[in-house]
Amino acid sequence: ASSRVAAQVENLQLTVASRNLCSSLAFHSRFTSLRTLDISGLAEDEMLLCLEGLLPTLEILCCGRSPLLTDTGIASLARDQDTRRALSELDLTFCCKTTYTATLELRNSLPGLRLIRRQPSWLDGHFITPFGGSSVEAHTYYADGAFDFARADQSRGYVRCLWENKPGSHDVNFLSDSLQYCNFSGVQNWPVGSEFFYRPGVSLRRMADLTVKGCQVRNVLVAQNLHGMLAPRSWPGALDEDVPLGQCVYLRGNGEYVQPGMSFEEAMQHGAVSMISRMEVRPLESLMPPPALVAEIEAFEQRRRAFEERFEPEALVFLEATMHAELGGA
Repeated sequence: ASSRVAAQVENLQLTVASRNLCSSLAFHSRFTSLRTLDISGLAEDEMLLCLEGLLPTLEILCCGRSPLLTDTGIASLARDQDTRRALSELDLTFCCKTTYTATLELRNSLPGLRLIRRQPSWLDGHFITPFGGSSVEAHTYYADGAFDFARADQSRGYVRCLWENKPGSHDVNFLSDSLQYCNFSGVQNWPVGSEFFYRPGVSLRRMADLTVKGCQVRNVLVAQNLHGMLAPRSWPGALDEDVPLGQCVYLRGNGEYVQPGMSFEEAMQHGAVSMISRMEVRPLESLMPPPALVAEIEAFEQRRRAFEERFEPEALVFLEATMHAELGGA
């Protein structure tokens, strides 16, 4: 009777209590009509490996917040292309040991995969920045972490890492990221290969919608250090209400505001060490990036992997830390 019931189940969410079943071939083989499988927080390589050849009707696979899942598990989905023809959505949000590179292989192997999510949905959109001067400089982020900024250089690439910061006694919830540009060749006198380990980051907080001229406006606070390239480890001390929509505020190391109205260069001259911007986020026309952007990232990834193969992992960490220090980071 239980097998007959399982054969009719279309949506299944597994919990910590059922962790042992996640890697059971006999367990999964009973769900012959399953369309959605949610193993968020539980997904591991072994679990995805055991799904090979099973669940041919699976359309949506949710693996978010699974710290043990790696590219090995993702690769098993790409290998199982005959069984995974129906798979259309994959959630890898906060799966910190998986990479953007692994998603490229998935796209090539599973043409029916229309959505790969590597970030929370509130980060999808056109971020209207205060950096464009007389024109609007929008920073577009897609669901898979690919981005395209409305400027010529340092403008395209993907989010390498995205992590949640647990608040301390005087802190707030926020996310931090690390970006990888695919159209940046470094700066004169920078070390050879610096385009591969120059990985700037920002921190972000989701804010309540604002009402502007009778319309609800989605908005996000974005904080960044002005020295170095890494995202802030703690949220700068500005009050939320002191950061107007479409503007930014600069802060000194002691938490004092720099006089409003200054340019970036002027603020730096007056001791600014961090900046917070409040950006409107407008909806995307398509959740996934255009093929041309994916192709550009894929070509860059081939060059990056060839460069990194020459070094031990510890050396790559050292190169990134050195770059951060050379740019004034602590």
